[in-house]
Amino acid sequence: GSVNNNDGGAWDITISDNDHLYVDDLRQGMIRIFDLNNLSNNLQEISSISTENEQEWADSPDDHMTTNGNHLFYAYDSDGDSGRVRIYDVSNPSNPSYISTYQTTFGTIKEIMFYENSLILFGLMSGTTENNTYGIEILDVSNINNPIQLSLTERVHTHDINHQFMDMIIDNDTLISVMHCYNDASYHNNNRIYTLDFFSITDPVNPQILSQDIEILGDFYGSYFDLAVLQDKLYISTSNSGEMTVVNITDIQNCTIDTVYDWPGPSYRTNAVIIDTSVFDLLYHGLDQIKASSIDNEMLIIAATDYVQGSIFDSELNDQYVIISLETGGLTIYHKLTGIAPIVDVVENDTIMEDSSAEFIIVDITETLVNVITYSDPPHVEGSFDGSEMILSLIPHEDWYGDAYIVIQAYNQAYPDTAISSVTLTVLPVND
Repeated sequence: GSVNNNDGGAWDITISDNDHLYVDDLRQGMIRIFDLNNLSNNLQEISSISTENEQEWADSPDDHMTTNGNHLFYAYDSDGDSGRVRIYDVSNPSNPSYISTYQTTFGTIKEIMFYENSLILFGLMSGTTENNTYGIEILDVSNINNPIQLSLTERVHTHDINHQFMDMIIDNDTLISVMHCYNDASYHNNNRIYTLDFFSITDPVNPQILSQDIEILGDFYGSYFDLAVLQDKLYISTSNSGEMTVVNITDIQNCTIDTVYDWPGPSYRTNAVIIDTSVFDLLYHGLDQIKASSIDNEMLIIAATDYVQGSIFDSELNDQYVIISLETGGLTIYHKLTGIAPIVDVVENDTIMEDSSAEFIIVDITETLVNVITYSDPPHVEGSFDGSEMILSLIPHEDWYGDAYIVIQAYNQAYPDTAISSVTLTVLPVND
């Protein structure tokens, strides 16, 4: 459930190794620092860092943060033509202090991440939409007072980039950048596409382009998107039409679409997306509510929160919580799923003929032993569960017909909760 809501506008958020939450609150013109270590007395704000004089404008989505050890790195666009990174000492989060500013070669910084001890910046070389030059800049920040550029890799995109919709993610030693390109009827056959570039960053002084301009059919109506990666699959979520494109990146020279999940309607639109593998492989995603989907079960949605006020802009997780930022609506924090009871696939009542049976599917994502118990009122229907096929059969007693109210209880060895469902089984007589 929700732990706390805070007023203000929350955009980019990040969590440090010691479980302090940093929130870029552009409405208030500050980075707000919260302690996630003890939420028994609600979320405690312990300090803030003013950014009011450092922002180009009050609603920019191109402010990004990351932490490394005792330092916070805050990337922003100061005047529309100069991307900068401010560095803060947060060893004492109650009293953070400014250290230095690095002026990048980018007009707009689209993302920042750490790879080992190097800070990687991804952005546009100019803040104007007429310029399709972008790249990655890698910094040595071992001397926090004087960051040094290790390398700058520039590329001129051959397509018409939708400049708002650019992102990167790091998969082991490979950096993956994704662009959402505008419609170009002469080139894209009236479709919009994603283009993927792959860079080896093993040597930060000399990053290598492994493959580039890999075209994947994109969401035509896609707005802002987010990325996640797991086991040679790249997940690209968009916030408008409700699609999530899963790309097989096993062969980075010939990437292919693995699956497109089409979640129509506002309740299934996606924007923020993050993967949790701590218990089993779950993908948390959503635009106006957070849903937890089982990656190994065709994105079966196994849990969902209540709707939130506004749109989800960013999401982060630690060992205990999933945290979402809500643009103008502040923060909402949820407990992560630590397990899941079996899912009984009963959606409506059933009718069968005398001397036959009704079958229901039991879904379990924990891959542990599942037990199913049934109760019948009146007691004329028996349950028989086939654990190898995960099929529950409801079998009426011989020559009995009528209505029976059936309660189904299912549980597994991995999680203590029990799934309970019910169904009214109508057995019609057969004229012998």
